[in-house]
Amino acid sequence: MGERSGEPWSAAEYAQLAGELGGGQDAETIAIAHARTPSAIRAAAARMIPIEEKVRSRDAPRWLAERLPDGYDWEGVLRARLLDEGIRYWSAEEDTALAEAWAARRALPELARRFQCDELAVVRHLTRLGLAESLVAVVKQLGAEPGGIVELRYRLATDAQGVQLHVLVAQQGDGELHVSVHPSPEAAEEARARVQPAPGADLPWLVAARAPGALDGPLRSNSRSGTAPVLIAPPSEHGPQAE
Repeated sequence: MGERSGEPWSAAEYAQLAGELGGGQDAETIAIAHARTPSAIRAAAARMIPIEEKVRSRDAPRWLAERLPDGYDWEGVLRARLLDEGIRYWSAEEDTALAEAWAARRALPELARRFQCDELAVVRHLTRLGLAESLVAVVKQLGAEPGGIVELRYRLATDAQGVQLHVLVAQQGDGELHVSVHPSPEAAEEARARVQPAPGADLPWLVAARAPGALDGPLRSNSRSGTAPVLIAPPSEHGPQAE
C-alpha cells in the first residue's frame, strides 16, 4: 500500500500526473513517485477522461498518453467529473488566489461568492492547504455569513452550552406538519413565511429555542393563550417534513 493512500489529490499532484502520463510513464513507475498504489494512479487517471468514453481504469493511462501531448484538456474534464461527485475542484491558480485572500483577511462570504461555492467548501480547502487549523480559526479571521451553517458550527464549537437552536413546527395549508431546525430566530421566521405564505390563514405554529441537551427553553407561538398550540400531523406515508 502506498504511504499516501487515501489522501486527497491536489491540483498540483493531478498536474504532475498529467505530465508523467503525457511523457509515457506507466502507472507502476508513477505510483512510486507519488507514494500511492498503481490502482490509485489508474483511478485518478480515469477521472481525467469523460465518462461517456467508457474507458476502464486499467486502460486510462494509455488513453491519456495518446492525447495529452496534443493539448488534451484534462483539467476541464476532471473539474466536471468531480463536480458530478459533489467535489469542488481547486486549480493551482485558485489555490494561490485563496492563499492571498486568506493573508488579506477577505471575508468568508466574499470568498464563497468569488470561488462560486459555499462557505463550508472554502473552510475545508483552507484547512486542506494548511492555511488554517480549523473552522474556528477560519471564522475568527474571516467571519461568516450570519445565520449560515458555518456560523452555526462555529457557535457550537466555541460555546456548546450557550448556543441555541430554533425548532420551527408549523401547520401548512394542506394540513401537513412542517418541522425544521434553524440557527437563529430570524432564520426560523423566514422559514415559517415560506411554509405559511398565505396571510390571514391563522395556521398554528411555534418556535422553540433549545440549547444542545436541554429539555426546555423559550417558546414563541401564535397561540392567543400564550401556550403552545396543539399541532398534530395528519396520517402520511412520508411523515413530517424537515429541513
